[in-house]
Formats: sequence, structure tokens, C-alpha cells
Amino acid sequence: MNILRPKFLSLALLLGLGSSLSCTPHEDLSKVSAVNAPTRRVELNANSYVIDGRPMLLRGGSIQWFRIPKAEWEDRVIKFKAAGFNTIDMYTSWRDFEPHEGVFDFETKDFRAFLDLAKKHGLYVYFRPGPYITNEMDGGGVPAWVFAKSSKSQYSETEADGTLNLRTNDKDYLDAVDRYWSRLLPLVKPYLYSEGGPIILFGIENEYSWFKTFFEVDKLADYQGNAERSTEQKLNAAAHLAALRDIALKNGIDVPITTCQGNAAAVEKDLVAGVYPMPNYYITDAKLPEYTASRQLNKMHKTEEYRNSPSGTTETERNVATLRRQLLGGFDAVFHFNVVGMFGEGRQNTVTLFPPDTTKFSFDTVKGIYDALRAPKIGFFHNAVDYYGVIGPAGTVREKFFSFRRTNLFLTSFENLIAAAGEPKRTSSWNIPSNDKKIQVKDDRVGSLDPDANGRRVNYWLDLGDGAALLGLLNASGQTIELKRNSLVAFGEKLPRFTPITIPAETYPGSPASAGVEAEYDFLMPLRFPLGDSFTLDYSTSEVLQFKDDLLVIYGEAGSQGEARFRSKSIVTGEFSAVNLEELHERDLTVTYTHSAKPQTFEVTNIDGDSIRVLILDRETAGRAWFENNRILLGPDLVQADHLTLRPGHQRVWSSAPIESFAAFEKERMPGFIAYDLPATDVNFSASPVPFTQHESKAELDDDFAGYRDLNGAETAMEQAGIYEGQAWYRTQVELTDEQIKGNLDFYAESVGDFASLYINGNYVLTLTPLGTEIKSASKSDRYRFAIPKNFWKVGTNRIILRADIWGHGSFMFPRGTLTSIPAPVGGRWPVLGLKVRIPGLGYDAMKGLIGRVSLGSIKLDKWQISGGMSAERDTAPTATTPTAFPLTLEKGAVTVLRGTLNKDLWMDREQWSIPLALKLSGRNAKATIYLNGTIIGRWLSDEGWMQRGSWMTPIRTMWSSVDPNTFPLSYGSLKDGNNELKIIVEDCSEIGKSVGTVEAISVELQPEEKTATDGRQAIIPQIYKF
Repeated sequence: MNILRPKFLSLALLLGLGSSLSCTPHEDLSKVSAVNAPTRRVELNANSYVIDGRPMLLRGGSIQWFRIPKAEWEDRVIKFKAAGFNTIDMYTSWRDFEPHEGVFDFETKDFRAFLDLAKKHGLYVYFRPGPYITNEMDGGGVPAWVFAKSSKSQYSETEADGTLNLRTNDKDYLDAVDRYWSRLLPLVKPYLYSEGGPIILFGIENEYSWFKTFFEVDKLADYQGNAERSTEQKLNAAAHLAALRDIALKNGIDVPITTCQGNAAAVEKDLVAGVYPMPNYYITDAKLPEYTASRQLNKMHKTEEYRNSPSGTTETERNVATLRRQLLGGFDAVFHFNVVGMFGEGRQNTVTLFPPDTTKFSFDTVKGIYDALRAPKIGFFHNAVDYYGVIGPAGTVREKFFSFRRTNLFLTSFENLIAAAGEPKRTSSWNIPSNDKKIQVKDDRVGSLDPDANGRRVNYWLDLGDGAALLGLLNASGQTIELKRNSLVAFGEKLPRFTPITIPAETYPGSPASAGVEAEYDFLMPLRFPLGDSFTLDYSTSEVLQFKDDLLVIYGEAGSQGEARFRSKSIVTGEFSAVNLEELHERDLTVTYTHSAKPQTFEVTNIDGDSIRVLILDRETAGRAWFENNRILLGPDLVQADHLTLRPGHQRVWSSAPIESFAAFEKERMPGFIAYDLPATDVNFSASPVPFTQHESKAELDDDFAGYRDLNGAETAMEQAGIYEGQAWYRTQVELTDEQIKGNLDFYAESVGDFASLYINGNYVLTLTPLGTEIKSASKSDRYRFAIPKNFWKVGTNRIILRADIWGHGSFMFPRGTLTSIPAPVGGRWPVLGLKVRIPGLGYDAMKGLIGRVSLGSIKLDKWQISGGMSAERDTAPTATTPTAFPLTLEKGAVTVLRGTLNKDLWMDREQWSIPLALKLSGRNAKATIYLNGTIIGRWLSDEGWMQRGSWMTPIRTMWSSVDPNTFPLSYGSLKDGNNELKIIVEDCSEIGKSVGTVEAISVELQPEEKTATDGRQAIIPQIYKF
């Protein structure tokens, strides 16, 4: 049987236009303009997002394009679409577009080029310009010049006073946002859907319900002798969102405007007409996605503002069960946060609090924030950020990609049907009043333990109209479950009739809490699904992959039995050699079969000559099914225009049409398919050290060092001096007598951050991680206390230099001031009343560098000069070189510049392999900035040992990002042919009298991006095969 007959092909294919047989999310946007599509519109109703009159399920997640090298953008967009997603959640960062006040740059971070790619590949965009975006981003995306002008204590909605009260209706703040958006949004307008572009939603602010809590916490913080925020200030959240809405509308935004609250419970608060809530939803909030989604939808529909709007989530986990369960709970939009990994260029790092217990902390209450500040870990975010989405930072397609693809192809095929469904229903085997008894499940091993279900399990289903329904059968056991025959009742009929229903456990690598494997599986069972105009799928114990052009693709667990009943008027013939025909009546037939890695097909024809063709696959093959250019390919990881890729262990490819270049590898034939066993080639890759020459730099302490300037009184922060990232050198001098040297010369600085290195008369003392807290050499704490050798001082003029380094501004608005703790149990004990908590450098609006009072014993140090950056960053050529041997021992307190070359041809055969490569460093007591061809590709912290000095917190090199902090992915597209210049500026971070810093090795290695069942890592290296 020809599984793809020409009579069923689209007109585009018949004309040779190369259109794909895979279901696309919507029409090819690259061929659409406002001229030829005058009716393009995006609307909302109570059941769905409606685009040009069609109900849609918006499925996607964030691609942080500005934290991915531009040369990699199209690769990620192609893979994102191949996973079946249809909408990119696209943040933009104010800090990138207005790095200095009034100076706008929309070219360096070219957001329009990324929007062009989305349009080219037929994807929608959910555009989110903040102005605050959180996103584990430096300053939450707000530029640092804003912080130098900000104040929480000054507030006026009508009078400008020169200070900005951030994220409020303060006039100065809204004027700054208005100025920024008035430059940005006219550039965005041509990309709105109504103008022929891909933007269908516009998001304002982010997680504002959490800011409301921080706003109140500020009133409890003591900052410079007063409350950090006056108790008289009131936050009108609805008014602020309305103000941002009005700025957007003024600038021509005509798509629905949304906002993402931090907590799903906030949907019934701060109601604003014309701003639709799409809150976070994470398993830590509740382990009942259907229940929570349905309650959210119900709450919204009880309000006047949101009575006629759909619901969805802007942020959720990156697993398939969550997607399926939230859609069954009534969501019409599900966006998985950071579904694509990233490795940002430049200094986009941030510092973020990692609370003691991540399962219990909450930013929804004042107590929750206090709890989070007890014994906190502080994560120093790496340039590579990986939340274990479907695509790794280096571009690896992970195993979960194929699970998402299976789900998304199904949802795309029946999108208009499912999206138009009303509020969800629950199965009823028990007496729960709100449940619908049309569908019952008589097996208590499957379903969700909803709090109102009397301890019994319920399964959710959607009424799709005209008798059709979609039933979810949730298996949360982690083991395969078989439902016996007649274990369901659907619309009065007992099902299945001939075979059991096999509900597998999920198997792709995932959460360590589930032994390294995502366990939950929500089986989607179709009931009375229309298949075009002539046929109905009455039910199936297989899941549906796709239906298009009269071809239905179904799948199940390998080796399991399946059963399906089809209905039409007067079924007259069929081809059933691959299946068992159990029943044949005038208007319906039922078949059974076994799911197998080998494709099986059958066909049914009715009296009018209409046919339905059915392709049966196993679950693994279904995720690797590609419908491309008049051909079905089964088995590849990816299929592109002229090639396919296969990962090791997956060498067999089935094709519905002969592939001439693969003819020598033909293995067997099945009806409608040819099997090719493609040869595997050893990668023959081993880690390779990078050759370096070494240039020893001075510690940059000379009096004639360029750029020093006097600081103005108390305004000593780096941001106040116009230094928004990187290093700054502070210097002062003090006259000392012999008597003073023999006495108390303890060094104290009230606030320094993020890192600080201290030098006395050119002698290095140590490097600390205060993160805005004090430096106190005479502290009682071992973490703070240190000694300055007496011989470092001299009678007469002494030079004190402090090098401060901004790792990044925080991404949440923690107070700068001191909080006095409230009693609460910690480790079974009650803390001391009055315990003070202070992390001035943690908030996104925190200022960095040297701030506040500085003293040497009883001597006040108040005349400082400052210089930004390091000469090592500006040097284009070394003044002296020597060959570098590893391990390399650094000089105390010195800055060492390593120079080398990378030749991509030594590691990459781009014609044969897709190899994820990374630069890997190892060492101790050091930090480094890595440049490739003049661009920062990474910032390295060698270990956490030295980072503990000078901090009562616990600084860590990783966060909830699951990336090795020693590795930095290399961008294929960013590497030039031939030699590429690599420069690494390494800083010794040791302590006087202790082991000096070392760099043990620097090498190019495989980037391990796929988890294993033991929560280890392996590199996936797909082989490329040309057609």
C-alpha cells in the first residue's frame, strides 16, 4: 500500500513547492503581509485564543535569544519548531537597549533579526519587553544606570524629583519607561500580527504579585537609619499595570496584553481591564496541574474583567506531563520557562538567592521571604544557563524533545477542536457532585488525587462538542499500568472491548527525585474524534500522533496491544493484513494489533470511495516520525532539507519512498516502507588541551594607571561613577606614623560587592565575596577575619587599593537594608530574637563597589579615586610571552593573561557530525574572564572554597541551572575558519599566607548535555547523513 498517495497530497506538494507534510502551527508567516491578509487579528474568548477566527492552543516556551550567540539563533528556532511548539516566549532586556541613560542601541542585540527568523519559520511570538523581566538576568533586565538614580523612600505620582521608585507609579520611573518604550515599540509595531508579523501577545511586567510582598518587606528594613521604604507608601498594583498598558497602547500595540503573576492565586486580584493574567505555574506551587488550572479558569470567569478570556501559564516546568495535564485542566496556553538552554556572551550574569528549602519557600508572604533569607545559598549564575529543557545550551536535542514532539503533533492536528473546549470535566466512579458521570474509570491506580475527591483518584476530560471527548488517564506510579478490558465507561459503553490499555511510565531523563527519570505519564485517549468529513475514530487504546491528508498515525508502548474502532457510512472494503479485524458492521469496524518498531499500515474505504489510512508505530519511533517533502521518515533525530541526523544506537531509518543515496544500506521492506541500516562511524574525539602563550600582567596598581578620577563625596558606588559591569579600582592614601603602625590598623568597609581584592602599598592581601556586606578584618567570625601583615605598612604615605568586581545585579528586589528576624523554627530550634539579616548586594536594584563608611583603625578613609576596567581587557598584544605549561601557578594577587588559538577544524567535521563542544577550565583560588575573538563567552569561578571568605551566606557556583560551572559551550557559527583568538584573563583569589591560585588545565571537550538515569551526564553526538 502506498502510504502517501498523490491524490491526498496538498496542492503545494503537487506543484513541487516543497511544503512539509508535518502539521505546521499555522500558515507560513513568511509569505504573509498586512497587504495580502487584511483581516489578520488576534482575539480572546472564554474558551480560547482565537487567531483569524480559529481557536488555537498556544504551546511553547522561552528562547532567550539575547543570551545565545546570534550565529546559533536559526538552529535553535528550527529545533524549537521541530519539537512541535508554535509560539516563542520572547523577552527583551531594557539593559541591552538603553545601556546608558538616553543612549539607545537596537543593533547590538538585534531583536528584529530574531523576529524575522520567527516569521521565516512560521512561529508565533509572545513578546515581553518588561520593563522588568526577572529571568535570572543581570538586574532583572533593568539597566544599572537606573539603580544609581533609584530610591525607595522618595515617591511622587505627579512631581518629578530626579529619583526613580522602581516598579511603581512614581512619575520619574514611568517617564523613564515611557521614554524607553517610545523608542522600542515603534520598531516592534511592524512585527505585530495585524501588520503581517509573528507577535500575537504582548506581556508587561513580570511576577508583580511577588513585588507586592517585597514592597512590604522594604518597610521592615533599616537602611541608613530609616525604613528603606516609608510606611506611608501604598502600592496600587492595578494602577501600575494599567499605566504600562496605556504606554503600550499609545505606541500602537494592538494584540492582547498579558501579565505574568508570580502566583496563580493572583488571577483574582489586581484586576485590570485589557491586561490578561497568565501566571507562573510550577509543581512546587501544587502537584495537581489539572486541578489548579481548572480552578484558575473558574476564578477568572467569575470576574467582570476576565469573564470572556481564556487562561494559561507564562512559566511552567519543562516536562510533557505538565503540558498535557494543564491543557486537560483547561489552559489554552502553556509556556515552558527556558525550554531552550543558553550561553550568553558578555556580562549578563546575576546573583540569586537559593533558599534553604526550595520546596517550601515562597515570595507570596513576608514570612516566606524571611524564611528564604535564613542560611541562604547565593547562586552566581554562569554564562551557560540550563534548566534542562528540550534543547541544551550547546544545541543538543534531548530525549524529552521526542516526547514533546509526540504531544505537540497530536495537539496541532486537532488544535481547533481541543482549543474550543469549555471548562474541563472529571471522571466519576465515586460520588463527587462536581464530576460528570458520562465517563467513568473503574481503576483506582490512575488519576489525580484532587483535594476534594475524598482520597480517590479522578481523571480529567474535555468535552469537544458533537459527542467528541479527550480523556486523560494519569499514571503517576512510575510503573507501567494495564487497564483491563471494560475498565472504562464512556457514554454508556464499556471499553476497551478486546485488549487492555497499556499506560506507560515516562522514560526520558529528568528529575533526580524520580531516580533520574520523569515518571508521570498522562495517556491521551481520543473518544469520537472526527477524522475529516467521512470518518470518526470512536475510540483508540493507542495514542494519536497526527492526522493529516487522510493519514492517521497512532502509537503505543512497544510490544503492547492496541485497539481502535472506526465509524463511517457503509464501510465496504479495507486492507487489514497488518491488523486483526475483530468486528465489521455496516457503519463501523474494530481492529486490534501489536505496537512495534516496524511500521504497520491498514486502510478503510467507505461506499463513497473515501478512504482513511492508518500507520501504527511504537512510542519511541513516533517521536522520531518526520513527514517531509512527500516522504515519511521514521527514526532520525532531525530531518532538514538535504540531510538527517541519527544519535548513536539509532541507526535504522524507515522511509516511505526510496532514497537513492541510501540504496546500499537497504535492510528490509514492509508494506509502504523500506528499512535502511545506516553505517555508524566512530567519532574519534578526545579532549584536547589548548596551547597558550602566557603574558604576565602587573597588578595594575601603578600611580600612573590611566583613568583614575576623584569620587564625589558619599557617591562612591560603581553605578554612581558610571561603571555598570566588570571591575573597578578604588584607591586612597593615608599618612601613618610608626606608633600608628604598631597599633590598631584593622580595616573596615561598610559595604563592598560583589567581590573585593585588597592591596596595601602594592602588596596583595586577599580576595573576598562580601556581596554588599562589610569587610571587617577584626571580625569575630572566621569567615570575615583576616590579618594585614605589619610589614605591609610604612611610615609616611601608604597606598590602599581595593579592586571591586560586579558579578551581576540580582534578579529579585530584596531589600538593601537590614532585617531583624522573626522567630521561626530552623533545624528544630528557635533562632535568637533580634538576629539581623543583611545582604545589600542581592537585590536587583543593589549598587556595587565600595559604599558607605571606610576606616583603618580609628582613621576615616573618605577621599577615594576610582578607575573602571582592567588594562588586560584593553591590551591587544602581549608585552612579553612565554610558553604556558599546566598546571599553572599564578602570582599572588596578580592578573595573568593567557593567549591561545582555537582552530575549529581540529575538532569538528561539520559534514559528518554535530558535535557539542565546550571549553573547560579547572583550578583553584581563581576567577577568569574568557574572550573568544574579542567577545566575552564566559566568566569562571574556580571553586567555592575561596568564595566563602567575607560572606555569612554560602556562595555557590551553580543555581537551579544544571550546567557544569567549569564548561563554556563553543558556538559553531561564531568560530571563524582557521585560527580563533582566545584570551583568558585570570585573577588570583588566594589569601596572604595561604595557597596561591592555580589553573590546572584548559581544554576543548565534549559538552555533556543529556542526563542519565543516575543523574550523571553524557554527550550526545548525532551523525549527519546526506540524502
